[in-house]
Amino acid sequence: MHPRYARAMIASVGYPFVKKLKVAQIDQIATPEDLKIAHPGYNIQQISELNLNEKHVLKKNYFILFNITHPQEVQHIGSINSIWKVQKPFHQSMYFIHTTLFQKANKNSYYRMREIWRTPHSTFVNSQNIKAGLNVQHNCSRGECKLLETRIAVVERQKSTKKTLELTHTNTDHYIVNLASLSSAPSHRKFSDIVVDSAGPLNWVDAMHDGSKKWGMNVDKKEKRAKNKASTSSQARMDPDLMG
Repeated sequence: MHPRYARAMIASVGYPFVKKLKVAQIDQIATPEDLKIAHPGYNIQQISELNLNEKHVLKKNYFILFNITHPQEVQHIGSINSIWKVQKPFHQSMYFIHTTLFQKANKNSYYRMREIWRTPHSTFVNSQNIKAGLNVQHNCSRGECKLLETRIAVVERQKSTKKTLELTHTNTDHYIVNLASLSSAPSHRKFSDIVVDSAGPLNWVDAMHDGSKKWGMNVDKKEKRAKNKASTSSQARMDPDLMG
C-alpha cells in the first residue's frame, strides 16, 4: 500500500475505539460506584483494550502520562487498573481509565533514569486527557529481581521438561521511566527531566564502527560454529572401515 493512502486511512479512523472488548474473567470487576454516580442513565461497560491512537493500545498495567487541569494543568503518571466505556443512548462513547497514581522520584544512580514510586491513590482519567503511553521498566536493582529456572523450554515447537532462566520481578512499587524509549520520545524526555548529552557527528561515526565490528565478530562466530557442526556430522556418518 502506498504510504499516502495508508496515512489517509489512519486519518479517517476515529480514535479512541475499542480494540478488544472481552475482559479476562480474572480481571472482571463490578462497575465502580463513582462512574454510576457521575453518569446516571449511561451504559457503563468494562473493556479489555482501547486504541488511544495509531501508536498506543491501552490495557491493564500499561503506564500512561496524563493531565489534570484542576486547579492548573499538571502532568501525572499512572498504571492502568481497568478501562470503562461510558455511553448514553445515541451519543458518542466516552472512555475512563481507572489508574493507580505514581509519584515522580529522584534520578536513579544505577540506571541514570527517572524513578517513580507507587502511591496509595487512584483516579479515573478521561481518555481525552491522556498525553502518551510511557515505557516503564521494573527497578530490578532496588527489587533485587532474580533469574530463576521457571520458563519451560520449547524444542521443535513442543514443550519440554527442561526449564530455562527467567527474570522474576519481586518489586511492583518502584519503576524506572525508560529514557531511551523510541516511542513518544519527547514525552519521556519531558517527564524525566534529565539532561542528556547529545551525541556529536564523531560519536555517531565511532558508534557505527563499533557496531559494525561487533556484528562482524558475531557473523564469524556463527560461521565457525556452522563449520564445526558440519565437520562433526560428516565424521559421524563416515564408515569406520574406511578410516582404518
